[in-house]
Amino acid sequence: YASADLVYALSEISRGIADALSVRMTADESDRLARTPTNNPEAYEHYLRARQAQGRSHWYVPGLMNALEIGEDEYELAMNHYRAAVELDPAFAEAWAGMATATRGYGRNVKGKDLWGAGRQPFFKQAYEYAERALEHDPCNAEALLLHHHMSWIAAPEKEPPVADAVWQSDPAWSEAYERDIEAPRQAIECEPNNAVAWR
Repeated sequence: YASADLVYALSEISRGIADALSVRMTADESDRLARTPTNNPEAYEHYLRARQAQGRSHWYVPGLMNALEIGEDEYELAMNHYRAAVELDPAFAEAWAGMATATRGYGRNVKGKDLWGAGRQPFFKQAYEYAERALEHDPCNAEALLLHHHMSWIAAPEKEPPVADAVWQSDPAWSEAYERDIEAPRQAIECEPNNAVAWR
């Protein structure tokens, strides 16, 4: 395929891979596979280049939020491509989710007094807002669902107070908070049953 036709070929390529691997899919999975992330080939190319820029970082692991760090040069290059992608297609959920992941990862590189130091918080809040934009256009985007939840207690504490993992195990009063804390991964698994990060 010519690069300009790639977005139209994505479904055919994906189905060819699934057929070759003899993958059994639910109707929802099959429908999701048939969808294209954008109908704009130029936006899709910017998205791919942004993901590539993220991948140059030694610590980049797609979707593995707590291992992701990205250097300044990679971050700027990735964000330039992501911004170009969403300018060309404002409804491109995957690009918004990528912006959220990159911004969250870069925020981890900013040195603060502690892991959630004041210097990092603006990046985490921005990541949260990018994830919200992704979910506006695709409520089933697992990457955005997980990041949105993970950043919510920093960006919107009134909606999502923090949950300390060690506490709910010893204090029954925290069981409700624990159930709320794992709701986002459950939702991500409903959207993408084979999403290893959500299961983890």
